[in-house]
Amino acid sequence: MGWEEKMEELTNAYTSEILISDIPIGIDQTKFKVEFNKCLLNSYKVAKAHPSTEIVEGIILMKSNDGNGKIIAHAWNVQGGIHFDITHKVLLANHPEMKEVKEIRYFPAIKYVLSDFENKELIEFSSVTLGIVEDLNGKIKPKKGGETPPVKQ
Repeated sequence: MGWEEKMEELTNAYTSEILISDIPIGIDQTKFKVEFNKCLLNSYKVAKAHPSTEIVEGIILMKSNDGNGKIIAHAWNVQGGIHFDITHKVLLANHPEMKEVKEIRYFPAIKYVLSDFENKELIEFSSVTLGIVEDLNGKIKPKKGGETPPVKQ
């Protein structure tokens, strides 16, 4: 079984892939600052500015041009069934490190509403998502030539 087939099998064992759309009309990006390497906080800020928007915590598979890749924890938003990634659209789409990334695939793990974070001083990934990332990264073997260095989210 090749690397791509193995990745497909492993990611689908945890969750189903979703498609990311453009940022919906009505999401005003000027209401908050989108920060590099702060995807969960960025998603929280979107939900705080637009309360009908939910926060999605999950994993992304970043496949490089050489066929290797990396699985990382990531967060994005969903509004009315439309999934969108403010961190990628605003900061990462034109980031120099993204030139080596051929494809990004999204797999949700947990969905939150804003009130789930009301009494928290620290917003961080759940142990569930971090465990999935660790488990999947432990099971993959990169193609000859190594793996793609992770892009900080």
